Amino acid sequence: MNGVVELLPERQANITSPANGSIAFISVKIGQRVEKGQTLLTVKPLFVGSSLVAIPSPLSGYVTKQNVVLGQSITPETVLMEIGDTSQVLVRG
Repeated sequence: MNGVVELLPERQANITSPANGSIAFISVKIGQRVEKGQTLLTVKPLFVGSSLVAIPSPLSGYVTKQNVVLGQSITPETVLMEIGDTSQVLVRG
């Protein structure tokens, strides 16, 4: 029997920015394990005089997607990364 392994919805997170800006630094790579609170990336806000904003991971898990590159312009609606906790998964057969 073939099966499909899926992350549970409550064990994954889309990472977004609180403000418009651009990507200043990416601290992690796809497939890397991260801990809750660890800095994932740094955003340079669009507002003049604003300091850099570090975006932390909301949960422990793995970086499953990275949707941005250095210097890319972003908005609060942009999904920057996805984090997934693989400690429990759903297998459909």
